Amino acid sequence: MGLFKPAWQGDNKEKALKAVEKEMNQNILAEITENAPLEDVRKEAVKKLTDQSLLADVTVKSNDEYVRKYAVGKINDQAILAHISNSCKNTNIRLMAAEKILDQEKVRTILTEIVKNEPDEYCRTKAVSMLNDQTILADIAKNDSSERVRLDAVEKITSQTVLADIAKNYENTYIHQEAIKLITDPEIIQDILADIVRKDKTDTANPEYLVDTGNSIFGMLGV
Repeated sequence: MGLFKPAWQGDNKEKALKAVEKEMNQNILAEITENAPLEDVRKEAVKKLTDQSLLADVTVKSNDEYVRKYAVGKINDQAILAHISNSCKNTNIRLMAAEKILDQEKVRTILTEIVKNEPDEYCRTKAVSMLNDQTILADIAKNDSSERVRLDAVEKITSQTVLADIAKNYENTYIHQEAIKLITDPEIIQDILADIVRKDKTDTANPEYLVDTGNSIFGMLGV
């Protein structure tokens, strides 16, 4: 017993791929995606997987990044996608799963949690790119530890009142300048200019903020 191992477990690529091509058992294909020593063999096995539960297991258990991503790309079951996006330890896989969820309320909750708790800047940026909630984006624009993430959040804000609040009350140079660039309402622009004058007279803002804000607005007006 155990003297003969399946061809997919060997290092002969041609034989291993032929074994995968002939294999129809979904459980064995799932095993191949996790345990085959050759990368190309694992890839071919996951391409033949259709069982949603097995694809979910592969997404969580496989050490092969390509296999995990390919597996989640084949999952359509909404309950399974929600489970992966909530519990998978790999944030990139969570984001991929979230992109396929139809319930936007669930997606918003998942993305907000990722932005608040994920240490990786790239993953937070990706989550921000998928968000549309103006209140959440405003909070990210004001409070995220990464300036890149904050800028990305500002760029997705369309609410003029939210942009005005950031422009008037957030003194990070790049953030408030970006907010000002996106303001198109003339009354809001006038209000920000009036706020600059008020702060200048009462000395409630640092000079750099006043100059930068004024220059940004005047630049928009072609002055």
